Amino acid sequence: MQTIVMLLTNREEYDIRDAASRSMTVRQLIDELECNYDENAKIVFSNDHGYTYGYVGAGYIDSKRVETHEEENLRETMEELQEELTELQAEYENPDEDDPMTDEKYRAERERLFKEYGVTEEEYAKFQF
Repeated sequence: MQTIVMLLTNREEYDIRDAASRSMTVRQLIDELECNYDENAKIVFSNDHGYTYGYVGAGYIDSKRVETHEEENLRETMEELQEELTELQAEYENPDEDDPMTDEKYRAERERLFKEYGVTEEEYAKFQF
């Protein structure tokens, strides 16, 4: 008789970051396997409450780099701010003949945008788009 280690998988999350936040670390998995299972036992995935099974083979392990939720929010904020600043710059450089934008109004509007988005000009200048 052989022992087969089953990883009881689930399909609870639609976002990889949310799934990762509830998952164990590589170290925790190694420790669990080393402490509780024979090192020669095979590993399978149990899906759908044991209705289907999957296996781990050579080339089946991969990783992916993803933005954290905070990084994603910051990037989206910066992109929105960039759009607003681009529109403001265009309005300033191509003034309405009846009501051209003054330097003072341009600087004030730019400052207002930075305050609205909660970003300093230094943070914006350092951000990598």
